[in-house]
Amino acid sequence: MSAYRSVKIDGRVRNAHRVAWERVHGPVPPGMEVMHTCDTPSCDDVEHLVLGTHGDNMRDMMAKGRGRGQFKKQDACKRGHPLVGDNLYIHPKDGVRECRACRDARNARRKVG
Repeated sequence: MSAYRSVKIDGRVRNAHRVAWERVHGPVPPGMEVMHTCDTPSCDDVEHLVLGTHGDNMRDMMAKGRGRGQFKKQDACKRGHPLVGDNLYIHPKDGVRECRACRDARNARRKVG
């Protein structure tokens, strides 16, 4: 489920913030995105919206500490297992950290079912 509000116009589902921008300012130029200055995806207040490139949007996200991997590293999984040593599994493709005990248990359940 997306955090962005959507509206249906002429049978087409669209992001509400983009529709709001277009109603006030006209079409979004190619290569541009409607960005939220308030960092609230569900907001469609045109006073909180600006245009920028995808790169602008990503730089804004990183500058505000909302990028992937920018959050404080956890020292335990949600079940309380420590995320250190042999219990820490790091996915080779994307570097995502995972609890090996929980990963092994999940894989075992999949094999049984």
